[in-house]
Amino acid sequence: MKRSVTSKLRHILDKVASINCLERLKPNMILRDSQTSYWKHGTDEAILQEFDTLEVFLSCLDTLFHEERTIPIKVKLYDIHVLYVLEASAAIRLYDTNGHLISQQACGRGMYYYLPPGHYSLKIPAGKSQLFGYYFQSKTFRKKNKKPYVFLHDLLRARRTQLEEVVVSRDFKVGKRTWMYIHALCRGLKKRKLKNESFVFGIIHDLIDLSAEKISEEETKMSYDLKIAIQARKLLAMHIEEKGQETQINLLADDLKLDLDTVNRYHKQHFGKCLRELRTDLLLTRAQKELDKGVSPKNCAYELRYNSPEAFYHFFKDASGMTATQYLQRSKP
Repeated sequence: MKRSVTSKLRHILDKVASINCLERLKPNMILRDSQTSYWKHGTDEAILQEFDTLEVFLSCLDTLFHEERTIPIKVKLYDIHVLYVLEASAAIRLYDTNGHLISQQACGRGMYYYLPPGHYSLKIPAGKSQLFGYYFQSKTFRKKNKKPYVFLHDLLRARRTQLEEVVVSRDFKVGKRTWMYIHALCRGLKKRKLKNESFVFGIIHDLIDLSAEKISEEETKMSYDLKIAIQARKLLAMHIEEKGQETQINLLADDLKLDLDTVNRYHKQHFGKCLRELRTDLLLTRAQKELDKGVSPKNCAYELRYNSPEAFYHFFKDASGMTATQYLQRSKP
């Protein structure tokens, strides 16, 4: 396949003759029969392995940096790219030519990209990193072949129309099976062998199928987690409407038939707050509604089932930053 991407390591490192010139970096994975280059500048080191076939271009980049470094990337053709972050101390970040963030990809995650021709930059964190990727032509997914791959439809449409905007898939987990496929692919590469084409394409198809499976699994789990979080919000609001401050969040465990820690985790994951914070917000909202209806602060305290007006006044001040009286004065026209 024609080279479509150039990683401009020469902008930050010097090319050296062999791996013997490197002091600390050793590749965790070897692409058999690949074209390999070695790079070094000071204590920073990198190894780039590349292998091209008729329809797929493979690459593996190992880096060891003492601080975050930026590698310029040039894309020449309209292709679809896949990147697996196999090792990294922090997220790998990709930027467009204007410096706008395209993606953040954590260690152990994969992602598909449609990148139109142009200049990009890849920010790699300090420490040891390993990126494995490949790019391919969209004709792989002509006609019926693309139906099972819903997560790629936007990228394929962008490639077909040669859209001048970047399109990315959602990210997915790089698990043990993904590792096994990648290692099998790297071990089995054979330059200029006819059978190599079918071997490479077979494993690439397996990797794409596995990506579809992982994304589907995570979307299903995400939908379930979100559903539980939304139900928890609605149930807690109903309890507070009925029982006021006597409402305890442990009621949700019985309502949802789940342990409270799980419900709390799901809610914080999707809404950024724990259930105790949600209870405070809902209780404050109900108190404000009562005050807006003309209920006095004293009667509002009893309406929300506080043992004393003073306890309500203390809650309102802590939750809103003002007294109930100040709230009424501010809300007057």
